[in-house]
Amino acid sequence: MSYATTLVLAGMGSASRAEERPWIPLALTAKVAVDVVSAVYLTVEQGSKHHRFCSWCLLAAGLSAAMVPQVLPGGPHRLAPRPRPYVLSDSALHRPALERTGC
Repeated sequence: MSYATTLVLAGMGSASRAEERPWIPLALTAKVAVDVVSAVYLTVEQGSKHHRFCSWCLLAAGLSAAMVPQVLPGGPHRLAPRPRPYVLSDSALHRPALERTGC
């Protein structure tokens, strides 16, 4: 069920979903973070408590860790303020192109 939720979040929205619905990439990033923390906890528990490792559990932990770089481009850094776009002044728009380039 956990991976199904991740799959639904990853498939939601259009290619510009980060601009249209920024909560989707943030929810996906949070979901993957919870999955990775759970996978690390369970892997440590297997080694310390059971002294054995399950190959399926290790595969799932590896796949969870592999999702981290996939979600970072649309993740928390989207909350940072965006730089203001450069706007030409009216006087710069009316000058000939040679004057603007310094030639």
